Amino acid sequence: GLEGEINMNPLLTGSVAASMDDKGRIGGMDIAKGIAIIAVVVGHYLQNYHTAYMDYAFCFHVSLFFILSGYFLNVNGEAKIFVRNKMKRLLKPYFITGGIWCVLMTMKEMIKEGVPVAAKQLLKCVYAILWGGARKRLILSNTIT
Repeated sequence: GLEGEINMNPLLTGSVAASMDDKGRIGGMDIAKGIAIIAVVVGHYLQNYHTAYMDYAFCFHVSLFFILSGYFLNVNGEAKIFVRNKMKRLLKPYFITGGIWCVLMTMKEMIKEGVPVAAKQLLKCVYAILWGGARKRLILSNTIT
């Protein structure tokens, strides 16, 4: 249970363990996660309307997520099994959601602009799913127009 994790993880000792609620949650960490989530939403909003301010929202949220994830990381057992389980849990929904997004964006372009533009949109979507959206904007804007 949680008591065993606290004893095994030296980062969860002392005052941190004392600040946990009945469900084993640390209030300050929940607040930090909330701030990071709000920064993501605000950053994506600013990306479309106020690009000059976008960097302020994006400058810390990814780092904050990495720090919080690492803080609570607890690997018990073999690393290979841990990585395989994480990949199943994270990549499956990522590709399912990305596939749905890709189909919807391609259909939108097909209705709006026709098949040639939809084919380019399909390539952009697949590239974005495999390599991430930021690289897509930088590379595809110059190669697929």
